[in-house]
Amino acid sequence: MSGQAAGQKTFLVACATGYEIRNWLQGDFYQAAKENPLVRLVILVPPDRVDSCREFQHERCMIEPFDLQLEKQTFKKIYRIACFGCVPTRTIWSRNLFSYLHGGNFFNLIFKQFFWVLGHVRIWRAFMRLLERYVFWDDQIWKPYFEKYKPDAVFGTGILNDEDITLLKYAKRSGVPTLGMMRGWDNFTSKGFLRIFPDKLLVQNPTMIEEAVTLNNFPRARVRAIGFAQWDHYLDSSWHMSKEEFAREFSLDATKRWIVYFGGGLMTGLFGIPDKGDHVLMLDKAIKSGELENSTVLIRVHPGHEDVMKPEARVFPILNFAKGWKFTGGDMKILLNLVRLSDVTINLGSTMSLEAAIFDKPVVLIAFNGGEGKKVPWHNRLSVALDQSVAFVYVQNTGGVWRVSNEQEFIQAVKTYLESPSLHKEGRSRIVQQLVGPLGSAGKSALDELLALA
Repeated sequence: MSGQAAGQKTFLVACATGYEIRNWLQGDFYQAAKENPLVRLVILVPPDRVDSCREFQHERCMIEPFDLQLEKQTFKKIYRIACFGCVPTRTIWSRNLFSYLHGGNFFNLIFKQFFWVLGHVRIWRAFMRLLERYVFWDDQIWKPYFEKYKPDAVFGTGILNDEDITLLKYAKRSGVPTLGMMRGWDNFTSKGFLRIFPDKLLVQNPTMIEEAVTLNNFPRARVRAIGFAQWDHYLDSSWHMSKEEFAREFSLDATKRWIVYFGGGLMTGLFGIPDKGDHVLMLDKAIKSGELENSTVLIRVHPGHEDVMKPEARVFPILNFAKGWKFTGGDMKILLNLVRLSDVTINLGSTMSLEAAIFDKPVVLIAFNGGEGKKVPWHNRLSVALDQSVAFVYVQNTGGVWRVSNEQEFIQAVKTYLESPSLHKEGRSRIVQQLVGPLGSAGKSALDELLALA
């Protein structure tokens, strides 16, 4: 193509959501590509994300908008629902049931569970992949991009996204090498199966390699664990802040022990239940009674949910940053140090369990819904969600977290961890080995794989 230097390789990179934009443009992948004169990136983003990505544009990095409008294709929409059900895990079985119990249609439940049963059969999953490849030709949207840029390889950074699937599908039709990456560590067990096989598949951790093989029949020789791109800076001392420096940033008391409450998780993500801060109020009561001495709570709610917290819970600082998954480099640094400087972390079933383990910080895993207790219906209980979530069964089996089932256990766990932070240290190490994977090189590893493919 005109303007392309000799020996230079052009890569189309799909970043369909703010999550992928954060992981790959804010991390080492983008920086390593920028520093390599033989790498030329074309970043494919939704139209509403173009302006926020302009800061990454330079002579060897183009920002291109796309618009697939896949929801208008009714048969494809039904096919995607069937593919979600084809994952033979208890996570999918339970989520189908939860959807029905939350007012869903009984026929839809039978439809989904029928495909869940079929999903246990290897030949059926292969048939569903053939449908994607040879029945649906919705990948033609990418033809102008291939004609314009003539890529040497393509990279689907969230390979369960329709944008990534269609991009890789068109690349395969065009004879262009393909690289795919799973968006998150729980995707194989909770989000769907691989509808198209890339030439090389990247995952976060060793456990996911086994899931790629057993749940998707992906060739073991073509899958590699590289870690989490968004955590490439976690062990970089230049990104670390002192407790006093962080405290000044948010007007906090650096002399107190920090109990960091990470809201969201399965309660808001799976059940859609607003996190009103009932567990924060329990901590407040324990602090005021003197049970948790010289301590304070820092609140990091799920992005976009800070307004639902009860006024009584707002006596503690709410660290509001990176709204709507629009993370800047500064936001990533804040999150990194919030975890790193904590004394105890609290979460309701989220990836923060893994991040805390990286810094060997105690993790209290809440398995009860708060003040309502046993009044909560079975299909809305956190304890049930944690038992049915394969990814969090992995976490709990490491012995690296303390699961609590009521207020008394909750406060006792926090108190014990404050006094003995090394408790469950070996379990947290297992979390890092089994579920975090390699640290500090995911972005560069992905770029190396692209260069090797090209």
